[in-house]
Amino acid sequence: MSDWEIIKKIIYICNFINIFYVILSKFKNSIINLNPGSQPEIQMVNKMKKLKIIFPAAIIMLAMVISVTSCKKKETTTTEEDTETNSASDNMFAERISNDIENIAGEVSDVDTMSQYRRNCFEEQKSIFTGCANVTRDGSTKKITVTFNGQTCLDGHIRSGSLTLDYSSSTFGKVHYRTPGFTLVVTSTDYVVDGNKVTINKTIKNITNAGFNPANTNLTWSITANISIVKANGGGTITWQANRTKELLNTKDSTVYRGQSLHIMWSKADIGLNGNTSGTTAGGESFTANITHQLVRKMTCVPNSLYPNRHPFIQGKIEFTRGPRATRYIDYGNEKDCDNIATVTVKGVSHTITLQ
Repeated sequence: MSDWEIIKKIIYICNFINIFYVILSKFKNSIINLNPGSQPEIQMVNKMKKLKIIFPAAIIMLAMVISVTSCKKKETTTTEEDTETNSASDNMFAERISNDIENIAGEVSDVDTMSQYRRNCFEEQKSIFTGCANVTRDGSTKKITVTFNGQTCLDGHIRSGSLTLDYSSSTFGKVHYRTPGFTLVVTSTDYVVDGNKVTINKTIKNITNAGFNPANTNLTWSITANISIVKANGGGTITWQANRTKELLNTKDSTVYRGQSLHIMWSKADIGLNGNTSGTTAGGESFTANITHQLVRKMTCVPNSLYPNRHPFIQGKIEFTRGPRATRYIDYGNEKDCDNIATVTVKGVSHTITLQ
């Protein structure tokens, strides 16, 4: 409650008391006129004297109570601790889902296989699981379909449903992810990851200049994405829209980018992301997230030996803003540290997040 509101309340109370006092005075005068010098007159006069003392005192006490209450409310508001990190975690979760799809699309459209996600023949022979996905390419429609069978992929995540990769809008008949002018539209059908239903519409374009020199120019793609994630166990729905650029940071490494005639060695790739996102958290609040330092994902980094093909971001920073709350600063760390840890800092206080 502001000081002006307190003053207005006191004015209202004073006006009420004045009106009451006038009415009481008239009542007293009517009694005196009827019975001058009577005992009721004397009693009324005494009561009026007491009221003259009690009313001002009551006003002062009421003002003090209102002021104290207002101060307590202000104090509570300014000292309230802000430790919420779930909204930032929602963004990181959507980020991971989106980039997994991006990596799947990149690998599949470049080599027609999924070595980073699907068990190879030797591994299948020593495991009770078969491969987690089947890949088919239709050259006539220029579409690739990735169908998951609900089993665990090499990165430890369980996927079902399918992804459709349509490259029919590529310029000059480009068919590979590595080729400048290649365009890929990714959509999903009943796609579920670890019980979370994902609906996606994503467009990826290779915007590298034709005839580029890999010694001084990285392969680069533009990415626009619109994703909805219905979280498992009634955890709410995340919506996530992105505008990004992606780089193959070690394009100059001839063991990674081996020219246009051979596919990229994705198992050795260093990937960088820049751009921004927006959407709503699982709690229904709007947010924006801007990458302030490039996100880096190294496919050679394996922080958990149980999941040899799980490669989290290990470097980069994001400024995450949700509604009227303070900005959350997400830090994925230093690229020298291969781990699955990130920190979320709120008002100078850091909280540790484990990446999945």
